[in-house]
Amino acid sequence: MKKSILKIAILGFFALISSMSVFAQPPMPPRAERLLEIKKERMTDVLDLDDDKAEKLFAKLEPIEMKMAEKMQELMKSFKSLRKAVKKNDKDADIKAKTDKIIKIQEEMFALNTEKQKIAKSILNDVEFAKFLLFEAVFQEKAKEAIMKHRGGDDRGPRDGRGQGRGKFPLDDPED
Repeated sequence: MKKSILKIAILGFFALISSMSVFAQPPMPPRAERLLEIKKERMTDVLDLDDDKAEKLFAKLEPIEMKMAEKMQELMKSFKSLRKAVKKNDKDADIKAKTDKIIKIQEEMFALNTEKQKIAKSILNDVEFAKFLLFEAVFQEKAKEAIMKHRGGDDRGPRDGRGQGRGKFPLDDPED
């Protein structure tokens, strides 16, 4: 069960990251669509949904998840820009503008997540909604773990003799 959730988390995360807005971009590649289908199938199984309820749920959640993926990409670019600005000792006003942008994006992501939960709660019964929340939390955690392992470490940072759990300083470029 844990392995299948991990696989789905990895696949789903990459599907979300690789996809852009439904309206502004061409359709997702078949592989990304398949990965989203796997996530839907797994969530349907975990929540024990009938086909009608699953279809209704995913029809409303998918556009929000696409927007969240766009915001995540925007957030990562903003953090990279902030990192460079701090390293270059840019003007305080420039750095403030970058930090304000990050906060705005995070607030938008939080609002989208809240909207997603409200939609799910309006469609699902209490037990199904509880399972939905748990599935989403596990999915996100497994995706994070998979990405960290893919980058060559785990979520506690590299083991380079500087102590357990310590990794690079946040200002260090992840590509270094």
